[in-house]
Amino acid sequence: MKEILKKVYYCEFCKKKGLSKGHMIRHESSCTMNINRICRFCGILESKNDLPELINKWKEEKPIKSNYDQVLSIPANIYDGKKLMEDVCGCPVCALSIIRQLKLDMFPNQVSDFDFKKLMSSLWDDINEEKCQYEY
Repeated sequence: MKEILKKVYYCEFCKKKGLSKGHMIRHESSCTMNINRICRFCGILESKNDLPELINKWKEEKPIKSNYDQVLSIPANIYDGKKLMEDVCGCPVCALSIIRQLKLDMFPNQVSDFDFKKLMSSLWDDINEEKCQYEY
């Protein structure tokens, strides 16, 4: 029988674990649960978001106008995907970070207009198409 002891490294912000210290250091710096994260996708999009400021903004209750011209105060954990994407300059990873850290929900019985997988797929398609134009 062979017994091997290995060091396991854990992210301080989420439950991710790994055997590579370097990989976990890199993960922690951009973990979506880290309030002081460095967004690597913002670098690709050439945008910059101040995540702590955005999180404080989204912590507050947001008044909305109903169909009956009444201003309603909705719980702070409800979000509008379009408004969120505007606030994060179109970066879906920063939007996901805000959703995860504040445990935001969408309106009940509403189809979400924030679909992380579709947004990332669409952005990567655009980026790769742009790269192909320069290569050929």
